[in-house]
Amino acid sequence: MIENHIHQAENLALSHLDYVLWALAAIWVLGLILGMLKQIVVYRDFNDVMFCGLTVTLPIAAFFILMNMGATSFHGLASYIGWFEAAMALVILVRTSIDNRNPFKAVLAFMVKIPVAILLAVNIVDFLIRPETQPGQEMTQTHRIIRS
Repeated sequence: MIENHIHQAENLALSHLDYVLWALAAIWVLGLILGMLKQIVVYRDFNDVMFCGLTVTLPIAAFFILMNMGATSFHGLASYIGWFEAAMALVILVRTSIDNRNPFKAVLAFMVKIPVAILLAVNIVDFLIRPETQPGQEMTQTHRIIRS
């Protein structure tokens, strides 16, 4: 009986990865709050939002296009996409550091900018690859245009 409770307590213990993830989540929430209070500049304008979003979306789109074309090996493409992503991350970091002169604020803004860009990319991909509508459910005009 006691051994069973000890085993359950061990399963509830947080690992080192959990602590790291909670710390990153706390930093991200701090960055969101400081961004809303305009203490840091996360995105300078809508072009910056889309630039960051497309940095994440373009490799996903390239993967889907090549999969539809019947590609089976992505080793060469992965190398190019890796270099492309590294260059784009450097551009984003430089633009963020120009907007936030304090290096700590620049890193905090960068740490907020990338997860928000990933969320934007996931929503864009979800919007474009939405399953067919149910019988009796209307498709929106935007989806009709995209699907045609």
